[in-house]
Amino acid sequence: MEPATIRSFTAAHAYRFDHPRLFPDIVNDMYVGPGALGPGDNVGPFDLPTTDGARLRSPDLYEARPVLLVFGSRTCPVTESAAEGLKRLHAAYGSQVRFVMVGVREAHPGQATGQPHTFEQKVRHAVGLGAHHHLSFEVAFDDID
Repeated sequence: MEPATIRSFTAAHAYRFDHPRLFPDIVNDMYVGPGALGPGDNVGPFDLPTTDGARLRSPDLYEARPVLLVFGSRTCPVTESAAEGLKRLHAAYGSQVRFVMVGVREAHPGQATGQPHTFEQKVRHAVGLGAHHHLSFEVAFDDID
């Protein structure tokens, strides 16, 4: 499939879905197109709440202490399999690197954990993500869209 076709589906498809589809949801999540951000690139401004009442803001990425951002959700198998390793990394390097799990849309929403449709539900999902994995580092979250 041509990248332009993938991008056009991405632009037309909503961020939230109740049931992921191979195309466009999963295929687009795996596609990294020309001009995508990479290591060392500056990101645009953002301001995300954390579950402990703090904020994660774009200027935080450019302080002396590096920031490791991990994007995941409670229903993401990659997040599920990476959590133990992330906790070990945090135990070894947490004093030198700021670790932040960013809770994003649910990768595989279902009956047990649906896609949040309100900000309050999004907060509960982020809190649940940190609690489920017993994370000792920050959990930030984006909005529902």
